[in-house]
This record gives sequence, C-alpha cells and structure tokens, in this order.
Amino acid sequence: MLVSVIIPIYNEKNTIKSTLESFINQKGIIKDDYEIIVVDGNSTDDSVSLIKELIEENNFIKLIKNDKRFMPYGFNIGLSNSSGKYIMVASGHCLVEENYLRNAISLIKEKEVECVSGVMTTVQDNNIGKIISVAQSTFFGVGNAAFRINLDNGTYVDTGVFGFYISDIFKKVGGMDEELIRNQDEEFNFRLIQNNGRIWLDPKLKSKYYSRSSFLKLFIQYFQYGFFKIRVMQKRINFISIRHLIPLAFILALLGSSVYVLKFNRLLPLILLFVSYASASIFFTIKQIVITKNLKLHYYLLPFAYAMMHFGYGIGSLLGFFYYIHKWKDKDIIDKHFNRSQFVKNRL
Repeated sequence: MLVSVIIPIYNEKNTIKSTLESFINQKGIIKDDYEIIVVDGNSTDDSVSLIKELIEENNFIKLIKNDKRFMPYGFNIGLSNSSGKYIMVASGHCLVEENYLRNAISLIKEKEVECVSGVMTTVQDNNIGKIISVAQSTFFGVGNAAFRINLDNGTYVDTGVFGFYISDIFKKVGGMDEELIRNQDEEFNFRLIQNNGRIWLDPKLKSKYYSRSSFLKLFIQYFQYGFFKIRVMQKRINFISIRHLIPLAFILALLGSSVYVLKFNRLLPLILLFVSYASASIFFTIKQIVITKNLKLHYYLLPFAYAMMHFGYGIGSLLGFFYYIHKWKDKDIIDKHFNRSQFVKNRL
C-alpha cells in the first residue's frame, strides 16, 4: 500500500460525505494505491451510516471504532491498522483538492523530507461562520501561521495542517500524544523536528476546512488551544513560535492593569491597553474590507471574532499554566493506542 489516509471523526454528519468524496475522487493515483481509514469516536449522529453507504461502493474505505472518542486516540488506532508507505492525517470536516495525494507523493520524494503540508482555506455557510473564516485567515487573527495565509512558494515550517508523513517517522518518534485533546498534531510535528525531521509546506497542496459556526464554539476552540499549548511546551521543553505567547502576555497585561487600577485608582494603563487593542482590531477589519471589496459580509462582527480567538487563547493559556503547574518535569509521551508491532508487521 502506498498511502494511508487516517480520518478520526466524531459527529461529522454534515461534512463527512463531502470529505470522503474529496479523497475518493483523487486524480493521478489509482484506488489500489491508497486506503482511507475512518476512525469513529462513537458518533451519536448519522455519520456512521453515511460512511457505510460510501463503503458499499468503495472497498478501500475502512471504518474502525474508537471508544475513547478524541482525535489522538483515533489517529493512533488508525495508525496501528494502516499499511501505507505514507501516512496522511485528515479531518472529518475538510476537503482536499483532487490532485492532493499525487502532489504530496511527488513533493515528499522531491524534497526528501519527513512531512509535507499545504495551505488551508477556512470556509462556512452561515454569516457568523464566514466572519470566523475571515478572522482565521488574517495576520491579526492568527499571526504568521503559514498554512493559514497565502503563499506563492514552498518553505520549511515548524508545523502544518493535514500532514503527509513517511511512515518510518512513526517508528522513530511514536504516535500522537493521547494526553493532548488539542494541539496533538502540533506537538507531534515539534517532536519530529526535534528528532532532526523536516516539514515542507507547499501551496500546491490545497485544502478547505469548515470553521466553527458560532462565537461560543470559536471561544471554546481557542481556549482549548491555549490550555493545551502549555502542556506542549512542557513536553517539548520549548515553544514553537513567539505568536503562541502573545495572547497570554495580553491577558497578563490586562490583569496587571486591573490590579494597578484597584491599588492606585488610576485607569490610564487599562484604558491605553484596551484602546490599543481595539484600534488594531478596527484597523485590520477596515484593511480586510479594502482588500476584499466586499461590503455585503457582516464585517462589523470581525473585531468580535478576533476577541473570541485572542481572549479565549490567552485565558486558556493562563489557566493551563496553573492546571499543569505540577507537570513541568513530566515529559512522557502517551501513545498507548499505537500498536508499534502491528504497525511494523503491516509493512513487511
């Protein structure tokens, strides 16, 4: 087997059919050369029935059960049952272009790297979702996250999205860390780099990702990102990018300014902080309107989306720091659902 695409899911009835069809309809690679392994975390919606309908006509799709529900468990279970020379991790709410696998195989051979990744566009159907998609694609929203912004040329990166890996890297560094409900792929990529691996990001690999459709879900998503980021730092004894620390620094500055107000009864530092943030948010909102020339979208909600992301991430990081404060010496990777012997045997 040449490629194993692993898709851990939970309750993806709205998107899973489209996701699987985008992999079924790949060009430049024959069906006998790849398998799609869907690992379901006990979905309570119609996801499984939709998958089974597609399996009837596409026997290279496999459905496996994940009693632990969360992504890292599901990926490790799928990894144990895979047989591909290359491993791709995907999401149940993503769409890949029809030449994705062909281009990924070509790039990983050409660049002689352990992983290739691509650029991702966030999409959504309702207006709130569209605003969230915009926020997740701008510099002010996500910093210099290369896979979320437009690139003209390929480059080496510290992490990516929907990674396409050589299978040997899993023998070397293990599977996804099951302690990390979020950021597990980022921690794995960091681990790969610390073991002398390289990740190449290329605009030839294009995908779409369905963003959250409400501000509450967006806040929870980024809260979890910030919360588990602390654990990633502890395990890797480092941090990937300074952008990951900025939301925490902002929240600490707000708390410090609030204490200053209570102690000295002076509002100026707090006001300056809020005015600076609000001004930056409004500036980048106006910039986005000018760039897109689209006045029909509810851009007046864009600053609110930015705030949900930044405050969620910062508060999550702060609480994560205290929650995991006793674990700074605990660097163990937990990947018990990755069966290494089975993984190796499948490739003999």
